[in-house]
Amino acid sequence: SIGPNIIIAKDAEGNIFGGYTSCSWWQTHADKAFLFALRGNYVVSPLKFDLKAGRQSHINTSSGPSFGSTGQYVNTDLRFNLNNSTFLFCIGANYEVPLMTNPFFTNGTYRNYSQLEVYEVLPSRGRADEKLFVFPQTALKITKFTPPINEAIQSRWQAMYNVDASQSNLEISFANEEEMIASFAAGENKDTVLLSLSGTDIAVKRSTLQFCEESTLARQFDDKIWKNQTGGKHTPIFKWTAKEVISWIDRNDDIDDEVVQRFRENVLKGAELLALGKEGLADLGIKRKGTIYLIINEIKKLEAKHESPVTFIEHSPYCFGKIVDYLRLKSAFCNGLISVDPPRPIVRQSYIS
Repeated sequence: SIGPNIIIAKDAEGNIFGGYTSCSWWQTHADKAFLFALRGNYVVSPLKFDLKAGRQSHINTSSGPSFGSTGQYVNTDLRFNLNNSTFLFCIGANYEVPLMTNPFFTNGTYRNYSQLEVYEVLPSRGRADEKLFVFPQTALKITKFTPPINEAIQSRWQAMYNVDASQSNLEISFANEEEMIASFAAGENKDTVLLSLSGTDIAVKRSTLQFCEESTLARQFDDKIWKNQTGGKHTPIFKWTAKEVISWIDRNDDIDDEVVQRFRENVLKGAELLALGKEGLADLGIKRKGTIYLIINEIKKLEAKHESPVTFIEHSPYCFGKIVDYLRLKSAFCNGLISVDPPRPIVRQSYIS
């Protein structure tokens, strides 16, 4: 990865998390970085873990990116091992830990991740809708009193004005960061296609595959054919209302009416349903272990059912990957995200057979 980037990972339990760093993976330290958790069994709402004051995020390791390490294993807050697809969360050494943080983020146990993606962060091009506010450098000048009093008041007022301007800019910056993280957390996956290319899985936006409108590839993923393949659209679970949650659990014959009533009393919505774990169900008043594990299993089955369907394509992963990469770059060029029109892909002769 070159330059500032965001790493997003997903584990087998559906937790989505990652980190931002202001430099490439292969640089030693980043002055600006933060970690985040977007959704999953241990995330009720999106979480952000800020880098502690005066700390730097160490990135370069032999096995993969490491956030927060200062060269010693015990100081790693989030570490990825690309060799065996594992990760470790142990936040606290270099990143701030919010109150009531789930042990998932602090216990230092290696777990497997199922997906990991990296996105390069491009500099702003001054979009018309970008949230910016420029404060004047000085406050209004005081002239109503004698010069010494004016100067004293002006000095105090200017100091307060500077603090207020700084605070306002920090609030705007935080709002922009929060909006960016929320866009990852709440973004619908209805336009994301999961492709299985002779055993190799890739994810790509349907709009990317449709970039060349008259191509066979674009026609395969147009609206009419795509709806037939996916069985139509459904509301993402995390957008379910409390009524939809009750309707789902009430349809399960293996779950007692008493448990359904617990859900009804607590008015749980879809995002809260996905965040439930053993402790959360116990807090709802569900004590029987068998029922707890049954509900967790049903939630996992529900998530699997709502995942984007996989489209199987009998094609060379190498050649098809070249096509997808070209379409992505061509789309980015046409949208003004990159300045150079990408050349057509070149395929090695040894792969054409």
